[in-house]
Amino acid sequence: MSKFKLIGVMIMVAMAFVACENNNGPLAPEMGDTEGALGKGGKPSASVETASACNADGEFVGYNETNNPDYGIYEYTLWAGQHNDAGTVTITNDDDNIYVTYNTNSTADLAEVHVYFWTQAEKDAGIIPTKRPAPGHADYVIENINADAVTVTIPSELACGENFYISTHAALIANDTEGDEAGSGDNAGETAYAGNADSPACFDGTKGAWWGYVNYTVECYFDISGTVYEDADNSGNMEDEAGFDGITVTLVDADGNVVATTTTNPDGSYLFEHVAGGADYTVVTGTPAGDYLANENAGGYSISNLSNDVSDVDFGFVPLYDIALSVLVNADCAYDLSLTFDGVELNGIDGFYFIENQLPGQDYMLVATATSSEGSVTQSWTGSLTADLSLDFELTVDCPSDDNNGGGDDEVDNEGTCDFVGATPSGSWTQGDPTSPFLAANGFIIKHDLGMENNGQRTYTITGSSLLTSVDVYIKHGRSKNDGLFGDLISLSEGSTVDTGNHTMTWDSVMNNGDGTYTYTFTFVQYDGSGGEALSHMTWQFPC
Repeated sequence: MSKFKLIGVMIMVAMAFVACENNNGPLAPEMGDTEGALGKGGKPSASVETASACNADGEFVGYNETNNPDYGIYEYTLWAGQHNDAGTVTITNDDDNIYVTYNTNSTADLAEVHVYFWTQAEKDAGIIPTKRPAPGHADYVIENINADAVTVTIPSELACGENFYISTHAALIANDTEGDEAGSGDNAGETAYAGNADSPACFDGTKGAWWGYVNYTVECYFDISGTVYEDADNSGNMEDEAGFDGITVTLVDADGNVVATTTTNPDGSYLFEHVAGGADYTVVTGTPAGDYLANENAGGYSISNLSNDVSDVDFGFVPLYDIALSVLVNADCAYDLSLTFDGVELNGIDGFYFIENQLPGQDYMLVATATSSEGSVTQSWTGSLTADLSLDFELTVDCPSDDNNGGGDDEVDNEGTCDFVGATPSGSWTQGDPTSPFLAANGFIIKHDLGMENNGQRTYTITGSSLLTSVDVYIKHGRSKNDGLFGDLISLSEGSTVDTGNHTMTWDSVMNNGDGTYTYTFTFVQYDGSGGEALSHMTWQFPC
């Protein structure tokens, strides 16, 4: 038998709704005519003897989306002759009316229906009778139906959470609706009331005329929506910015229980649909992959006593950017390097600096200053960040002139000083003190006493505060020694190698330590055939 086929004295208008379990659930009519469902003079004044009434809760089956908010739809079993299933009764509401829809199965059609209606205040006042109300005193009556479906419209002033109590009497006749499949007609002539699965047992226990009423609460449902987005300008508001796809958003109740979860769409939007009103909730979101700082609604968005749709529950995440800086200083003399980022001094390694997790939407300043005895030179950058940034600074420092050398570039200023701390070789030393420098007449000299047999090799590192382009090394074999410049002279520049036939010396590298000092690395190789004498002295002369 098809549902909601309307014939007889009442013209019904279908009202769309969404079924909870599937799309084949009961429909709720739109607000329509009340013809044939008129009030019959208020509450019943006469009744038939019975011991008590049976009341029942319905089964939630979907949402009525005719208005905003959405409302719940509840379904009850239409019980005929106390325990025969004769169909269903569905109750829902919109903003202005409650709708009670009878729908019989193949066992019967409807002859007439009688609906009794009580409010919570009337129930509390004891107005709901304990005896079956007389059908002639029902609040709403439709007669001469002779169909399998009918809806009674009850105009009401409704509020979310409001309770009502409804008795749904029906007088049944044999199934004779055109187009319905032939039924058994087992329930023809029976009286029927709505109830739930427990109602037949209650009906069977009733003395006298059995009857019942159902409980119905106006349940309001609302939507919560928003966007999870990249706050690219760190404004704290969404302004045509991109959203994050696939971010988990969670709705929790006042006790911290998870009510629902969803994930964002490609544009970052999300929706929690049909959230029960009248309660407190918090919306929280996951964090996008990468370096981000939560901004708008960090920590969650709280909603108290949900009573309307809530939109623009947005969550902004600010991208964090890095600055990589390389600083090269060209100088032939000692200098000091100062580097500040927004006034804060930075420390780097080998002239490289890395500044992490900086926010967009604000201006920054980087300043590098190299200072020698002849003055200072500065390079700076000012700007805001929209991505990771790489900068290269190069500063050229003025150094003192060599006019007082008296002998050209190869001469050494007798009054010059070089702040070197000595040489530390790799390998073992067999005699002397390898790190005892002394000042000779022509400048600062570092002397090594060492013994190394043929085919030996050592690497030396020397650290000082002067940046040099050349160095002289005197190599002496044999056991005798003195404190002057003596032996084979090797003159080196960075990266050069000198081969004397008895040995080679290579200037491997010079490294800027970033703290005003430089480290020099040299490699010395002693050949077989140097006369059988061990290396005695290696004296380093650093021009200053």
